[in-house]
Amino acid sequence: GESGYLWKNSRGRSSRPGKLAARASARWMMQEEPWKPGYPRDGGKTLFKITRALTNSESPAKEARARAWHSCAFINYVHIAGENRRPTTQQLVAAQQPFLDLLERLRPRRVLALGKTMWKQMPPNCVPGLYRRNGDLQAYQLADGSLVWVLALKHPSRGPSWHSYATEIAKFRKQELPHRLASP
Repeated sequence: GESGYLWKNSRGRSSRPGKLAARASARWMMQEEPWKPGYPRDGGKTLFKITRALTNSESPAKEARARAWHSCAFINYVHIAGENRRPTTQQLVAAQQPFLDLLERLRPRRVLALGKTMWKQMPPNCVPGLYRRNGDLQAYQLADGSLVWVLALKHPSRGPSWHSYATEIAKFRKQELPHRLASP
């Protein structure tokens, strides 16, 4: 995700969720409570859309939600929380090196970048011969030479239906992409 927003506690007070907010959000999506009919959906609409897309289901079972969220890492690119304000350009640029450091630590094969504004401010890939913002796909090369592919999608809060996201995610998962650059 692009960034986090202030959370409301049980007393209606705003609180800053902190760096572990993404982890807490994924855990919340795996619980039964938010998926019950009549549960107030004033928050977390983006998370519901992501969960439905990852599971390819309107009403995913608890096991499917857990499998989906355990198959990926979910982070906020900018570790700030604001009252429904998007990150500034300076905050997005400042997040570039921490993002690259996280790629080295987690070593994913594929990443979804949720937000085109964020996408424009993400670090350049600097990998010769590979896509560089050619459409919405680019690769980053890790220190050991392996590649991490990143696909940019519109942010779920502004983007298409969860069906569309599910289709894009499925195509990205199946797409044949090199794991390393070919040797000269």
